[in-house]
Amino acid sequence: MPDTRKAGTTKDNTVKGLAISGDNKPVITKLNPDVIALTKNFETFWSYWYDSVDLTREFIPLAANSRQITKSDFLRQLNTGNYMPVLTKVVQPAQKKRTDYDQGQYTYQLRPLPENIATSIPDVIRQMTTMALKDFKKEGTELPAFNLTTIEGGNYTSANCKGKILVIDTWFVKCGACVREMPDLNRWVYHYKNRPDVIFLSLCLDDKQTIQQFLTRTGFAFLIVPDGRSYIENALGVSMFPTKILVNKEGKIVKTGNFKSIKRELAMLVATTDQAKP
Repeated sequence: MPDTRKAGTTKDNTVKGLAISGDNKPVITKLNPDVIALTKNFETFWSYWYDSVDLTREFIPLAANSRQITKSDFLRQLNTGNYMPVLTKVVQPAQKKRTDYDQGQYTYQLRPLPENIATSIPDVIRQMTTMALKDFKKEGTELPAFNLTTIEGGNYTSANCKGKILVIDTWFVKCGACVREMPDLNRWVYHYKNRPDVIFLSLCLDDKQTIQQFLTRTGFAFLIVPDGRSYIENALGVSMFPTKILVNKEGKIVKTGNFKSIKRELAMLVATTDQAKP
């Protein structure tokens, strides 16, 4: 998130867009990103997108005229390639009330793209938004039926996974981004080691032998399913790696996204599940 530490304080505790609070009050950060500066070249644009834009999370969507619209309409307008999504406000819970899953309420606004920018920027915005819109439409739908066998012989099906929270990872051995996040994924699995109701299942494009060779030099704590291309591409419709899918105990897709977003959503789902217990 952009650095607000240099902002000056006003008498109402608003700091050039940052509202300061004590431990018992929420912290409100207001931002006004300069779209012209953010799109001066692809590197600057991509750095901002990577750090500040997460279309998979729940957020307050604002049109270019600052009117609140639905997330679906926001994504459809963004998909035209005429706009840049900018983070304009973050409301974080009070420090004493903050949890590991409550990352705050985000507000994104559509801002018109300036003329004469690199054509790759609107193309990438359309590409990322097309995937986000497709994944958003899947939320609340049934995970496609599956019958998967891990490299260790474990069998996981739509039937025997009912009543379990399922975290699905998709990857392949030569995917650099997939391999780089594995230490974080291993710590994630360890965090839930005492939760038999949470299953971490990793679907790999590669065959069993290739995976086993890979595992001689890299540890991976997920349950690994080899030869997953057909289910990954045809049933799940995943084409970008690594992608993760969170499925609730009823077999419905909760969220599709990256590690950061699914980690947040899993913590929230587990907390909600525990609160619902009699």
